[in-house]
Amino acid sequence: MHEKAEMLTVYPWAFLFALRVLANLRYRQKDSRILFVTLRKVKRPKRQAIMSTKFFNNTETRLMDKFHGIASAMANFDIFHAVVGYFRSSGYFKLRRELDHVQEIRILVGINIDRIFQHHDPSLLFTSDSHTVEVAQQFRHEMMEDIRQANYDEETEQGILQLFEDVASGKLELRIHSTHNLHAKFYLCLPKNHNEHSDGWVIMGSSNLTDSGLGISEPPRYELNVAMKDYDDVCYCEEEFQKLWSESVPITAEDVAEVQRNTHICLPKPITPYELYMKVLVETFGSMVEDSFDLDPTQYGFKDISYQRDAVVQGYQMLLKHNGCFIAD
Repeated sequence: MHEKAEMLTVYPWAFLFALRVLANLRYRQKDSRILFVTLRKVKRPKRQAIMSTKFFNNTETRLMDKFHGIASAMANFDIFHAVVGYFRSSGYFKLRRELDHVQEIRILVGINIDRIFQHHDPSLLFTSDSHTVEVAQQFRHEMMEDIRQANYDEETEQGILQLFEDVASGKLELRIHSTHNLHAKFYLCLPKNHNEHSDGWVIMGSSNLTDSGLGISEPPRYELNVAMKDYDDVCYCEEEFQKLWSESVPITAEDVAEVQRNTHICLPKPITPYELYMKVLVETFGSMVEDSFDLDPTQYGFKDISYQRDAVVQGYQMLLKHNGCFIAD
């Protein structure tokens, strides 16, 4: 018997050469070993799909991640311009931390002009002053509804107060484009003197300035956006922004102050015991306040008693949170 055997592995690309070796294989008596030749199939790595670095969705890369990357890496991030169809205070204050060192923040919001025509005399809108008043009133109404429907927690309240402060100080400029229902969404991140030799970004797609648009809601909603930094692309979008901005209606500090006076986010001031009591109730039972049921229990033979309605709301929230609840008397 032979003491040892030596194995030589031949890869498929040398298959013909291996056959030739096999045909001429002989015993090698010098070192009392047999040379075996084997063939092994080599698994080639699967070719990975080439992913574009320009396109992204909120399931793999979030819009918030893009903003964070730009804010961290861009040397002179001085200007942030945005055109959105919907503006939510929650989306702004989540993005605000990335804009802390930005000198100019301008956000242009589209508004549904049809709502104004539904509730007001259209002939009044032919005068510019009346038109501006109606648009500002509509925006104040929508912002108040947005705040009232927001989560009741300290972070949300501080974020809304930050929004009010930014508008009052002039750090944030808000305008409404009301001549038509503006549906475009794009964001510009620019240096102060943008040119073909400087850095600059435009992000365009389906994302609004909301939690879901930024990709921070759970589960994340699918959005498709593209990030571009070619000078011609960025310059074109900046020119479009300036044109739309010049046609829009400004939201003033007084508009925001009126929103603040008519919501639970009040100005820092001495508060009465009753106001303190109501604030404790809102912060403690705020999630129960957010749920409302239009069901009329009297049609099923039950009395419409407030504490029973509260129990139904509480049970409903337990079902959402724990997928079950105990009912006992």
